[in-house]
Amino acid sequence: MPGKIASLLLALLAVAECRTPPVRAQIEPHPFVRSPLCKIRPNESPEARFEASLRLAGREYETLVLGVVNPAGERLEVTGIEVSFSGNPDLKARLYRQEYVEITKPSMFFSLGTGRGLWPDPLVPLSLEQKTLEGTWTCSLPQPEVIPAGQNRAFVLELYLPAGGERSIASGQVLFQVAGRRLPPVKISVRPYRFDLPASSSLRTAVGFHFDRVVQKHSQLSSAAFEARDLHSKYLRLLGQFRLSPYEPQYEPLEAQRTQEGIFIDWKEFDRDVGSFLDGTLEKELLPATSIRFPPAQAGLSAQDLPDYCRAVAEHFQEKGWLAKAFYYLPDEPLRRQYPAVRQAARDIKSLVPELKTLVTKQFTPALKGSVDIWCPDIPLIGDSITFLPVAGQGTRLYWDCHLNFEPAIYRKRRALGEEAWFYTSMSSSFGPYPNLFIDRQASSHRIIPWLAARYGFQGFLYWETTYSYRGDWNPWLNSRTPFPNGDGNLLYPGTPEITGLGEHIPIPSLRMMLLREGFEDFEYLLLRYGDNIRMQTFSRKLVPSSISWQRDIGEIQASRDALGAEIERMGL
Repeated sequence: MPGKIASLLLALLAVAECRTPPVRAQIEPHPFVRSPLCKIRPNESPEARFEASLRLAGREYETLVLGVVNPAGERLEVTGIEVSFSGNPDLKARLYRQEYVEITKPSMFFSLGTGRGLWPDPLVPLSLEQKTLEGTWTCSLPQPEVIPAGQNRAFVLELYLPAGGERSIASGQVLFQVAGRRLPPVKISVRPYRFDLPASSSLRTAVGFHFDRVVQKHSQLSSAAFEARDLHSKYLRLLGQFRLSPYEPQYEPLEAQRTQEGIFIDWKEFDRDVGSFLDGTLEKELLPATSIRFPPAQAGLSAQDLPDYCRAVAEHFQEKGWLAKAFYYLPDEPLRRQYPAVRQAARDIKSLVPELKTLVTKQFTPALKGSVDIWCPDIPLIGDSITFLPVAGQGTRLYWDCHLNFEPAIYRKRRALGEEAWFYTSMSSSFGPYPNLFIDRQASSHRIIPWLAARYGFQGFLYWETTYSYRGDWNPWLNSRTPFPNGDGNLLYPGTPEITGLGEHIPIPSLRMMLLREGFEDFEYLLLRYGDNIRMQTFSRKLVPSSISWQRDIGEIQASRDALGAEIERMGL
């Protein structure tokens, strides 16, 4: 115990942000490129760097950040961008404009006031219009991109290679048009691996998503009309592209009606809107969703009808092959005094649908054995940093609720008994140096999360919400800090025509989502190389000794992934 406390205190002193060294005195604007993907704040001055090399497998995204530094005493404008690649016709490119969020109160409890100011997070997609048949695209900027004096303007380039795609080396470049002239090109080399990532995500995900909030927020922030079902499909496709499975993906709640034959549910719209997402047929190259919450009954359904409703849903899910992806969400983050209710809820649903797995957002406790199929502890409570706590949290409140946190090895033991082990991150990570999804934390704190799963054998990652800041009168572009840390519970932004200048309503991804996806892909590399066994745990331990001691240097994380890729290729997988 004293050793763990000492480690925790030492880790709290380690503040490692994604910083770039200052440049030597220059008066001319110059381009820069950074790989792997990291966070570059607008007041930083990245050194002039003109080359980057990438490696990626089939069915994988690879990203880098690039842009222009303005060291002059007056503002400049980026008026055009040209992206070109040759040598691999299957390589796909997408360019994002990096936007910034103003942080006025740091997320971390022990930040000592550091971290205020602008942080990169929203990624607005830019239209790449093909200019030639050889793979050259000009970027249609809605308006010139202004670079204030002494700042930079950053963009994110995303490359994707489909499964079975051409493995030839691609050479590319990005040209920025600034102040009426072209800057020196940023040259990019892409050398694909001779293997594909799996056709489904190995690390299951379940993230909160409320489409009713999406409709409300797009309507509040824009006078431009939109078709709700089309917008719903866009949000699902985007989440799927980032390997995130919303556990309530439906367009609207299921409606059940009592008829003479029993409970009737019209599945037509659900199967069209959600079924294709679960099956991976919503869009080419989109991976199948890995999880879905067993749909709660709509308000007003009588207690007498509830058993028939559950059986009807289970029967349809079984017929479609979705029941294995479904879980029943037991009472959230239960306190000890709520354990009887948790056990009763588990008994009730198991009596109706024995095959349905029950999930509880709680660390393992012997008091709930037999009621829980999927244990899902918060990262600080997985047992490698804090052994005992006299309090427990629910939302933003703390309660006296003493409990022990067993060592993480307990979850491998539960898996051996046929149960599953997932984990989640939330606002509690603001009290210690844990991996998290806060806007004002270094890039590695997001990418390392799936490595923690590999370290301890977790099979799934749950995140409580992706659209929390869409609630009420909040504006996700302005209100990064709700009652929770900056960005906690919000990974998306409402892309209205007025905000993005793109002329349509779309979901806007975050830089944190992109970094988390890099980690999910790292996890696939680990599984391909080692399999789900002690060897994977041993390798990942080099980067993640524990939840409070992990590799802050994102370059080191990328180097480990590159080493894995080279080994997988040599193995001929």
